[in-house]
Amino acid sequence: MGAAAFALSGCLGSSGSGGGGGVSAPAPGSLIGDREAPNLQTASELANEYLSEGEFDGTDGERIRSLLTAVAEAGGTKPTDPALLAGTASYAGDFALVIVDDFDDDASLLGDFAMSVNFDSGSLSGTLGREIIVDDGDRRTVAIGSGTINGTVTNNTMAAALTGAYTADGEAAQIDGRMNGQFVGAGGETVAGGMNAAVAVGNETAVFEGIFAGERSAP
Repeated sequence: MGAAAFALSGCLGSSGSGGGGGVSAPAPGSLIGDREAPNLQTASELANEYLSEGEFDGTDGERIRSLLTAVAEAGGTKPTDPALLAGTASYAGDFALVIVDDFDDDASLLGDFAMSVNFDSGSLSGTLGREIIVDDGDRRTVAIGSGTINGTVTNNTMAAALTGAYTADGEAAQIDGRMNGQFVGAGGETVAGGMNAAVAVGNETAVFEGIFAGERSAP
């Protein structure tokens, strides 16, 4: 998962500005359809595979290694007892996605997220970070915009929809995807799992898939 700009309608190019270039975030599910995100077990297996094979010497290498390690370790950590998940909590962390369509085999996305979870009501909401790093191995650029996360908590698992609009080099992209994760550790210290996203630029859409992990903030 070497952060490695994906080529869509001329590619999301070098640095951009703005919050989606006038394009609004899509309706949840309108681009990703019924495609489900991987669960924590699958995400952990993927993370371990990349850790055993990958090289992490680029600009974002250590950040990616840390994320992969967090997901791999979460997969081997006992899930939190649902009875201990009560009240509210805040989580923040990173996500990394690689393309699974035919546009550019090396394309990847790297960003951050923050979530507020209400275990009592079984709901969560959050945001994607303002910047998403887009890398195709030849060029690294930063897309600027915003995204939202909304979902539910069931026992010690979470499922969420994410949507957003980002711009790079004057091109606007819509993002629509899902997160599928689990709370692990004695006190739900970590939430981790799989994530996917359909990214549309103009009339072209590519699907990405990958992992995420976030740590619980101190009360």
